[in-house]
Amino acid sequence: MTNIGMAELTSMHGMSEMLLRYHRIIGMNHEQLILLQASIQLHDAVEIEEATGFSRETIAELFSQISELGIIRFNERNELDYQSLFETLKSIEKRSMPFRERLTREYSKASRTNQKHVGYVELVPVKKGVAVKLMDGTFLSIKQTKDLSNELMMFAQSMKEEDLQRFNRNVQQKQDKVQNDENRYEEYED
Repeated sequence: MTNIGMAELTSMHGMSEMLLRYHRIIGMNHEQLILLQASIQLHDAVEIEEATGFSRETIAELFSQISELGIIRFNERNELDYQSLFETLKSIEKRSMPFRERLTREYSKASRTNQKHVGYVELVPVKKGVAVKLMDGTFLSIKQTKDLSNELMMFAQSMKEEDLQRFNRNVQQKQDKVQNDENRYEEYED
């Protein structure tokens, strides 16, 4: 690797780790994994050939197969687009993560940054039941929907209606107080 910064090195390591973890989920075989791992680590065609033992023809064929899987793209200089690969792997990581774990991670991060998280969903009535639509327009997978359903049942079974009503009243009182304070400020501005 030549003149690579620490942030790039860290993201390359992360990409390598995600690729190892999810390569079977995305349909890659071991030869494709070895080639892509070598490409992430080495970046030089001769070094990749030497490290993998693959001929240039085999490398070209494997890259073609990986590209057909939709895992990699090449830029205008016919170089591997690492940013696109990283984004693809992050997307797979999110889909593979249990919904509660993803919600916990994103909720924690969002509470510090005032950003929306995966918990901001739309409930969509469908022929049989209700589907959960995420902010990106996709629906939760069946497994994630079942996991979420189990989490909601756990909450419903562990919470008393009176406690929930008390909590909701407190939230409403706080919102009313904020609204009243805002109205007071508007009166002074007139």
